[in-house]
Amino acid sequence: MVVAVLGLLAALAAPPAFSAIERARVGKVLLDLRTVEAALEAYRTDHGHYPPVTVSCMAMDAEEVLQLPMELADGGYLPANPQTRASTLLEDPFHPGRTYKYAAPENYWMNGSMQNDRYPVWVPSDFPSNQSAGGRADDSPNSPLAWAVWSQGPR
Repeated sequence: MVVAVLGLLAALAAPPAFSAIERARVGKVLLDLRTVEAALEAYRTDHGHYPPVTVSCMAMDAEEVLQLPMELADGGYLPANPQTRASTLLEDPFHPGRTYKYAAPENYWMNGSMQNDRYPVWVPSDFPSNQSAGGRADDSPNSPLAWAVWSQGPR
């Protein structure tokens, strides 16, 4: 009986505990994304453009697509991961071992080769209010969206 009551109490207490853990992860994501923002702007100041995007149709796993640019770690803008060539130690807490995602209307790496084209980013038709489902892919230098960084977030 005592074990059943303790089990019931633990089950009732679990949702708030998980909620607190999830809120802590969201807080870390928000801080990390501010760090990435500062790194992107510093890179742009130094190089005159944002870093290239990483895409690959040969990726072993879809999680590798659109990872944070390795140029941010190579240039010292973000802490490098000494164990892998993966871009940075900044991991998405909702996807351990993976970086946050990045896209920009800049040149991009495709299957290990730098492309001369610019990567098309999705821009909502009513940007920046983002209430519309419509939009367009924009790879122009005048795109209203300079870059996007995001977490895959809680599922």
